[in-house]
Amino acid sequence: MGELKLITKDRPYNLQLNSPIRLTKTMYYEFSKAYKKEVKQVNYYYIGDLSKEDAQYLAHYASISNAILEFGMGGSTLVMAQTKKPEAIFHTVEHFQKWIDRTYFNLRALGIHWDVGQYVIKYEDFVKNPVTQKYDFIFVDGHDKRAHFASKVWPNLIVGGVMLFHDGRRDTDANFVCHFVRTHFREIDFVEFNPKNSHMIIIKKKAYQADRDWNVEENREKWQRGYEEPPIDWVQRLKDKGIHG
Repeated sequence: MGELKLITKDRPYNLQLNSPIRLTKTMYYEFSKAYKKEVKQVNYYYIGDLSKEDAQYLAHYASISNAILEFGMGGSTLVMAQTKKPEAIFHTVEHFQKWIDRTYFNLRALGIHWDVGQYVIKYEDFVKNPVTQKYDFIFVDGHDKRAHFASKVWPNLIVGGVMLFHDGRRDTDANFVCHFVRTHFREIDFVEFNPKNSHMIIIKKKAYQADRDWNVEENREKWQRGYEEPPIDWVQRLKDKGIHG
């Protein structure tokens, strides 16, 4: 019988996996309190082409990140500027001066005053002088060149960091992200397409994993691989070797 252990405030709860999970009032209270403590609710306001679900994902990742890189200024900039940690690094790359001016106007309306040179990188400058900063959150939503941008800054994303792509329900964006995943799959922990009614594709980075021959590493004989008939006493042999599931 399988068992799952849940812990809240160092108190373990053992749940049988083949039985319905029922939370007592005490368990529900502790889970709820732990969740509320972990997820900090922050009010934010924005103008831009983002659904409320998209904005919630941006607010969440901005609030837990130490260094943020954005491609494409607008509503996303407003959301993350309001929800990021005060000490977090925040850089944004943009094609068009009109979007920089418009976003700065909206930031000032929110009481946020940025130094342009400190936060904004024009796209042509980014191409000439790629960033060297390491980031734990990168948001890709530029007007054009999204695939190029994502590939350029992938090395700047730390292991454990998240790259978020907007417009994940559009065929063109979903296709280039699939190509991106095929190119970098050895460094990808997981991919999630448009969760919770959003239009976001989430990619989490992991340390590079090369291909390996587990049969050689584990010194497995041919019969253990299924390429030869096993000996009559194969179960005992595995037990003797201490090999089990």
